[in-house]
Amino acid sequence: MASPQKQRGIIGGGIAAVVVVAIMFVPLVPVTAQESYTEMEKREESYVDVETQSQAYTDVEKRREQYTVVEKRSEPYIVTQERQENLYYLDDVTLEGGDNRSWSSYIPAGRSVELQISASDTLTTYVTSKSAYEANGNNYPAPISEQASVRYGFVTPIADSYYFYIYNPHDGFFSTKNVGLYSASLDMTWNEETTSYRTVDVPVTKYRTVDVPVTKYKDVQVPVTKYRTVDVPVTKYKDVTHNESIIQMLTKS
Repeated sequence: MASPQKQRGIIGGGIAAVVVVAIMFVPLVPVTAQESYTEMEKREESYVDVETQSQAYTDVEKRREQYTVVEKRSEPYIVTQERQENLYYLDDVTLEGGDNRSWSSYIPAGRSVELQISASDTLTTYVTSKSAYEANGNNYPAPISEQASVRYGFVTPIADSYYFYIYNPHDGFFSTKNVGLYSASLDMTWNEETTSYRTVDVPVTKYRTVDVPVTKYKDVQVPVTKYRTVDVPVTKYKDVTHNESIIQMLTKS
C-alpha cells in the first residue's frame, strides 16, 4: 500500500494530466480588437518669417518756389507832338517904290519854315541865313520870288539867324508904284518829343519757400506668413483578429 505522500503525488499528477488533456481540447475563438499604430503624414504648416521690404513714406521738404505777381509800375514813353510857332506877321502895309520890310529870326536846325506873302503887285523876296549872307559879302543871294503871291517853305539845315527881306522894285523915274502888302507871315513847325508817364501792369517773378510733400523709401523688417510641408506623426487604429481560448477570454474578464 502506498504511503499518503505518494498517494497525493499520484493524485496530483493525475489532475495535471487531466488539465493538460482538457486544455488541449478547449476550442479557440477568433477575437477582433483595435490596435493603434503611428503613421507619418504630410501637413502644410504656417510660420512667420521676417523679410526686409522697401516701404514708402511721405516726408516734407522745403523748396524754393517761383511765382508771378502783377505790380503797378510807372513807365516812361515818348510822345511826339507837332509844334507850331508864328515868328512874324505883318498886314495892311503899303510899300512905296524902293521901300522894303525885313526882319530876322533865330531858328534851330531841322525846323520846317513857311513864308507866305500876299500883295497887290509883284515884290522881290529874299531869304538867307546869316552865315550865307556874310559869306556872300553881306549881300543877299538871288531872290526866292518876284511874284505878288508867295508861299515858300524850307527846312533849316543849321541853327542860325535867318534874314527875310521884301522889296518893292517899282521905283523907276517913270514907273514908281506903291504896292499894297496885304499880309506877310512866317511860321515854324517841328516835331517835339516829350517824355510822359503811364501806369502799366508789369509781371514780376518772385520766390517763396514752401513745404512740398516728397515720397521717400526706407527698408523695414516685415513679418511674413509662409507655409512649409512637415511630417506629422498621426496615431491611427486598425482591427486585428487573433484566436483566443475560452479560458483566455475568461481570464481577461
